[in-house]
Amino acid sequence: MKKWIPKIFWLMLPVMLLVMLGFVGTQQNAVVCDSLQIDIDNSNGMFFVSKEDVEIRLKQTRNFPVGQRLSGIRIGEMEKILMSIPEVEKAEVYKSINGNIGVEIQQRTPIVRVINMNGRQFYIDNKGLQMPVSEKFYPRVLVVHGFISEPIVEKSALEIGNDSLLRNSFKSDDIYAMAEFISSDKFWNAQVQEIFFNKYGDMELIPIVGDHRIIFGDTTNMEGKFNKLMAFYKKGLSKTGWNRYDTINLKYKNQIVCSRK
Repeated sequence: MKKWIPKIFWLMLPVMLLVMLGFVGTQQNAVVCDSLQIDIDNSNGMFFVSKEDVEIRLKQTRNFPVGQRLSGIRIGEMEKILMSIPEVEKAEVYKSINGNIGVEIQQRTPIVRVINMNGRQFYIDNKGLQMPVSEKFYPRVLVVHGFISEPIVEKSALEIGNDSLLRNSFKSDDIYAMAEFISSDKFWNAQVQEIFFNKYGDMELIPIVGDHRIIFGDTTNMEGKFNKLMAFYKKGLSKTGWNRYDTINLKYKNQIVCSRK
């Protein structure tokens, strides 16, 4: 009999654990949620979404968990609702051991603001996707305007850039490529404040320092053009002054064409 006791114990252990877990789960599901813990990540410098916004959205959709039994709280539905907020990139909802509900929010990161000829405005984020302009928070990002009729679309700038038909009708791929390059470079991010699309379809950069326009063209050989402009800033404008020229044209290969005021 003594020989069988260890064997019986190990055979019964999984069953006992399942019974205990089931008991604990039943007890926990009977617990009523008395607190909603909301954590919003602002490390990217964005403040589009507040804790109040999260609470209001959950209450509007009748998914506010406080006062509800854990067994009746639909975690997946809450995440789906929070992901419907245009400025939210990721939303995670979880149940804590003590019966509270936790929410973690990551916000999207716009890198450029687009204003088309019709006055319609939107952002393009760091993933190349459009997002609406917020009435609560206005991040400091590059502004693009001029002779563009860019509509509101669900496709990303990367998808547009890979589709020859869309690429001929949209400017989003060039706008995104330019904004991504400028925002990732400390000097150009501080120097370029606007991009203007002229009537010929060329991008013109409007710098903060210097009373001139930089005719850039499209994003072909983009890094090479910026390197060429940097060399001209260091060797040319440092000697002649920042306000001597009206335009600096980078469209031509291996040369810079300037027009004086």
